[in-house]
Amino acid sequence: MNFTTNFKSISLAGVVFAGTVSAIAVLTVLPASAASFNFFQGGYSEGATVTGMFTGEDLDNDGLIDSFSGEVTDYMMSFSGNSLVPAFSHGLPDFYGLVYVLGSDIGNVFDSDGIASSNGTTFYGASGGTKLYPVDPSLQFSGGKVGTFAGALDTTTEFVTVNTVPEPSTVLGLGLLGLGALVKRQLTPKPDSDKA
Repeated sequence: MNFTTNFKSISLAGVVFAGTVSAIAVLTVLPASAASFNFFQGGYSEGATVTGMFTGEDLDNDGLIDSFSGEVTDYMMSFSGNSLVPAFSHGLPDFYGLVYVLGSDIGNVFDSDGIASSNGTTFYGASGGTKLYPVDPSLQFSGGKVGTFAGALDTTTEFVTVNTVPEPSTVLGLGLLGLGALVKRQLTPKPDSDKA
């Protein structure tokens, strides 16, 4: 290795090291923020599904994200539609309530969780013990239901599966680790194939 190659290698390693240390410092100083979650519920007639997302933070550290405690800041859902209930979507203005037991599915009758939204024409609810449905809360069961206030209704006994959306800082950290490994591999001297 000559002086120029050695200098480039040390400079590149220094830049990667400084960038990694800076990123780690920034990520550890940032305050905790709300997490985003995707959700899915199948089992409706003709293969129809509900998909959606919500953003929330467990502000009181009780293991729940509870909209009634001001812990949900964003919400949207879509029903794909079938011959019983036409396709529809709801956003934050249509949101009625959500209680999510962190790390679980929503809709288990043994948990006090649920989701509900309604825009005055259509409604969605998945409940496991709370009375979150915007219509007829006496009909509580595990699973969910979608419908219209004109009388259309479809139900499922499947729970709502919930997945955390990876934070950008996690993706950034993994990217920096991968870059560091690549640089290290590039800087590792290769044995000369010409010398026997």
